[in-house]
Amino acid sequence: LNNDIYLINVYARPHNSSATSEINNGKETLLKTDEIVNIYQEKGEVILCGDFNSRIGESPGMIEQDSNEFINLPDDYTPDTLVPRCSQDKVTNMYGTLFLNLILNNQLTILNGRTLG
Repeated sequence: LNNDIYLINVYARPHNSSATSEINNGKETLLKTDEIVNIYQEKGEVILCGDFNSRIGESPGMIEQDSNEFINLPDDYTPDTLVPRCSQDKVTNMYGTLFLNLILNNQLTILNGRTLG
């Protein structure tokens, strides 16, 4: 391996949980996770896993039609290759948008609905 691999396990409390408070909620967890991922991506590869309680429906979780055809991008930017997700869950929730932002901002890929298992 050329880089270290950092495994980050996350649990975001559901927004309707009785244990959720103003301070300890899934929104704050997702925002803090974004900060942590940024730190560790500078040191190596990041694998993000856990229960995000984020419903994203059929969103691909990738930038569609991503290319450097029309704008100049940094040399180290790798455009996404769109691989469709097959999800039976068609619903989105309030954490879904935050989760998608986390994924897209950090050039991560959602495996749920793309892989067996």
